[in-house]
Amino acid sequence: MTSDPIAMSTLCDAVALRLEHEDPDLTARIRAELPSYEHLPELEHRRTVHDLTRRMLAAIASGQGPMAEHLQFTRRSALRRTQLGVSAYDVLSSFHIVRRELWAALQSAPEATDDLLLSLVEPIGMWTEAMSTAVVDAFVADAPGTAVQHAELRQRFLSELGDLSLGEQVAESARALALDVEGRFQAFCATRASWPAPEVENLQRATRRLSGVVHCGVRGDVMIAIAQDSDPVLVVRTVHGIAGDRSPVGIGLPRQGLVGAHLSIVDAERALRMAQLWNEPSVRFADSWLEATLLDSRSRLMPILADVQQVQRDHPDLAAAVLAFADCGFSLSDAARRLNVHPNTMGYRLGRWHELTGADPRTFAGLSRSVIGCRSTPR
Repeated sequence: MTSDPIAMSTLCDAVALRLEHEDPDLTARIRAELPSYEHLPELEHRRTVHDLTRRMLAAIASGQGPMAEHLQFTRRSALRRTQLGVSAYDVLSSFHIVRRELWAALQSAPEATDDLLLSLVEPIGMWTEAMSTAVVDAFVADAPGTAVQHAELRQRFLSELGDLSLGEQVAESARALALDVEGRFQAFCATRASWPAPEVENLQRATRRLSGVVHCGVRGDVMIAIAQDSDPVLVVRTVHGIAGDRSPVGIGLPRQGLVGAHLSIVDAERALRMAQLWNEPSVRFADSWLEATLLDSRSRLMPILADVQQVQRDHPDLAAAVLAFADCGFSLSDAARRLNVHPNTMGYRLGRWHELTGADPRTFAGLSRSVIGCRSTPR
């Protein structure tokens, strides 16, 4: 049955906008009728419901059926729910709740006409059938007998990530792991010595309680957790919950796509080295990028930094004054308050530092040399 494409687009856009504003609240309806969904974080649930209805209405408005990317999104969402203990029956039921409520919203929309509603029956039925098939595929793939295969798949994905010659193979592994290959990834690294295989599996199970998707494994001398749509604070907290609060963790930058996933791991590995150097439980690459990037150049920079580091060892009070001065926006009074000394004392210490190191902390060159020198040594 044909219909006016402009009128159809207007109707679908209007309903999509109302659903974005929780009118009706599809997520609340699902959670009320299917108690097992309490295992899925509500914010994550709302995001996936919004994404599904938006994709569905946009495709219908343009006269398209479910495409590969829509089915991939559905399988990924269903796989996430299987990991959290939601039954296949409830996931399938949730799609029928969405279909029922979406149809009611379309019927009650002021933009709806009988002709438009009649022309929507077939595409909505086609979407429901395709989504149900994708859910079944996800649950079959996550059968208990495949647990070992998934662990091997996670390990292979982490091992091959970054190898440009294996681009499509890595992408296939990522999709099988319910990851969005075009999405944003963030990596977390810890020392492998603290993570025997059973503990890595414990972490994998623990991260299932978090929003988003997290996969854990080892590569080289580090344990890696690669996350998508997850709160980094909660990921670090989960790592510390297993390895201990003082176990060092490096946190990479959120980066786009599979190339970005590899780069985020490199970030996290560098940040981990800073966490070990500074004896900190976690360090973000976003906060330590300069020191982390220069760490491999310490031997080449030693003639520049040696005097600074020697004075830091001999006069830690002067080094503390320089670092406070840098952290307090180059304000003598603010830095003095931080160290609980008089501003004149701060001025004296900065001057004394200049005399002993040759680096004037009141200039960019002198301050950067001083800060990098001080922050490149163990605390």
